[in-house]
Formats: sequence, structure tokens, C-alpha cells
Amino acid sequence: MSFLSKLKISTKLIISSAVFLIPVGVMLSFIIANGAQTIQKSVNEHDGINALRPAITIQRDLPEYLGVYLGVINGDSRRLEDEINNSVRILDRELSRYKIENRSVPNLTEDWKEFRRIDKTNESFFTRILEFYRSVNAALG
Repeated sequence: MSFLSKLKISTKLIISSAVFLIPVGVMLSFIIANGAQTIQKSVNEHDGINALRPAITIQRDLPEYLGVYLGVINGDSRRLEDEINNSVRILDRELSRYKIENRSVPNLTEDWKEFRRIDKTNESFFTRILEFYRSVNAALG
């Protein structure tokens, strides 16, 4: 007699159910693993976007700050300077968290402090601000 004929009906039902449930379980585990990967990738992208928000603030406020600093437009230079200071500090901290192969991360805080020490009548004023602006762009990759 065959092996299956000796088994009780309840055992046969369990075996036949397992034959159908094992592939379903394997497929479900693949779907869950893929979903977890997608979620982790989205979290990493969200963190990267949040890390770059200060760079947008710098690029938005720097031209206005220059206009106010040079007396071309009216505005609150202290508020703009504080916003840029905070954004530079945050961006520096965020960039230091990421390792970039074969590239050095610019020290934006030092670049900003160095720029602020230069008098607006100095010949190198515009060169220094352009270098700082390029450093921010370079930090963005």
C-alpha cells in the first residue's frame, strides 16, 4: 500500500494545505522584504532632502543679503545674516554626516566667517562671495 493511503484524512488535509501555503508564504515574504526596502529608500531620500534645505535658504537669502549689505536695497541685514549663519552651520553639520568618496567636504562655516570679515570696499569682496556661493553649490554635488 502507498504511503498516503495509510494516513488519516486530517493528516492528508494538512499536507495538501501545506503544499499550497508554502509558496504563498514564500511570495509573501518576498513582497514584505521588497516593501521594507522601498520604505527605507524613501526614508533615506527624505533625510537627504532635509539635509539640503539649508542650502536652499542660503541661495535664497544670499543675494538679498548682498543687496542690503551694499545699500542697494532696503531690508533687515541682521535677520538675513542670522538666517544664513544658522543655515551654514546646519548644512555643515549635515554634510559632515555623509562620506563622499574622493571629495573633501567644504568647511562652509569658515568660508562664511572669512567672507564676513572682508570690507565691502575691498577688491576681493565680490570674488570671495562668488567663491562662497560656489562652495555651497559644490556641497550640493
